[in-house]
Amino acid sequence: MRPTWINGGMDTFGPGGSVIAAMMADRHRHGPPRAVLPHAVGGDVPAADEGRQDVPAGGARTSSWQMPFGATSAAHTLALNAQRHFQRYGTTRETLGWIALNQRANAALNPTAIYRDPMTMDDYLNARMITTPFGLYDCDVPCDARHRGDRLGRRRRQGHAAAQPVLFEAVGTQIIERTRLGPDHDDPRASGARPVGAPAGRERHCGPRTSTSPSCTDGFTFNCLSWFEALGFCGIGEAKDFLDGGKAIARDGVIPVNTHGGQLSHGRTHGMGLIHEAVVQLRG
Repeated sequence: MRPTWINGGMDTFGPGGSVIAAMMADRHRHGPPRAVLPHAVGGDVPAADEGRQDVPAGGARTSSWQMPFGATSAAHTLALNAQRHFQRYGTTRETLGWIALNQRANAALNPTAIYRDPMTMDDYLNARMITTPFGLYDCDVPCDARHRGDRLGRRRRQGHAAAQPVLFEAVGTQIIERTRLGPDHDDPRASGARPVGAPAGRERHCGPRTSTSPSCTDGFTFNCLSWFEALGFCGIGEAKDFLDGGKAIARDGVIPVNTHGGQLSHGRTHGMGLIHEAVVQLRG
């Protein structure tokens, strides 16, 4: 392959970044339309003899001021965000548990999911702690995975597509502050989620009333909770009541969320599994 343009993971806007960037590349390209093929390859599981890897000092994931306290991964920084939400709005571990249980119930129907065994709230609460308030099942499950290329192109080119095309009505993406918790961060949700929904909603009236099966990033349960509040499925700080019992996000609920099991149970595919499932659902 001889690409004329690339867009790396650290340069883009979240799990859907490669797809959105490919759409923009094709839309603004001069000359005849061409297909664009974003792809993702994930290798998260170390070899049996590799063992645990030490995090190098000065790693890019977190700011240096966090390193002395051992906050070296997304689990640590998102756990701090979650704890502030707990303190400010009365959110509980059970609140997050309903998200984990929903994704597990959906994964039970998906033969490619990593976690398929039934899980109860007691199973969730009794799992070993990773970093307070996250237990094992608050964290996405590592896996080795490959995502086949998505063929993207302008509508007039889709007549040659072998499968039913899925058309994009609108795209909204925006970052206005650091997405990791920092000394100057005062967003209690601290997910980077709130600004994203607004541009698309203003442009094409997209939002909670028109969403039928949202794919919400769930690298951690709290990410998913943040999206519910940010996109208006419930008010800010109201996730505890919205999620109580888990019915609102179940397959037969108000908004069936992550129907393939999400990253929490299907596997950590860095968002590409969410995109794949969205396409499957939109094709009926």
